[in-house]
Amino acid sequence: MRGVLLLVIASLLDSLNFGDYPLISFDVLYLIAFSIPLSFGFHQLKLLPQVVIVTLIIMITPLLQKLLGYTDIPIDIPIFPEKERSIDLIAEIPTIFKHWLIDGWFPLFPWLSFSFIGVILAACAKNFLVL
Repeated sequence: MRGVLLLVIASLLDSLNFGDYPLISFDVLYLIAFSIPLSFGFHQLKLLPQVVIVTLIIMITPLLQKLLGYTDIPIDIPIFPEKERSIDLIAEIPTIFKHWLIDGWFPLFPWLSFSFIGVILAACAKNFLVL
């Protein structure tokens, strides 16, 4: 539920504050909104699979960026574009998906690994405090 509420807030910020379609630019609020439920599922795994997943995310990131190309500034698609700037939202779906995965400031790869590392560290701290 927290992830959904944060996703709604991030979408409203994009729409009302910046005038862009929501879920286009993948900023930190979207990353946190997606990482909350994913971290819950990740928490259910044993330590070895957790370490393998984190390692794979970190190692796959540069490969994905090399394979798909990296764009440092994601596109923004305004809800009310200027007349000379017409963008087909449906045609941009592959680009938007790529932004979510590897482009811009806070894509899932590699930043999701930091949420997962936090889950591992929290479990280690919990076990340490129990001792």
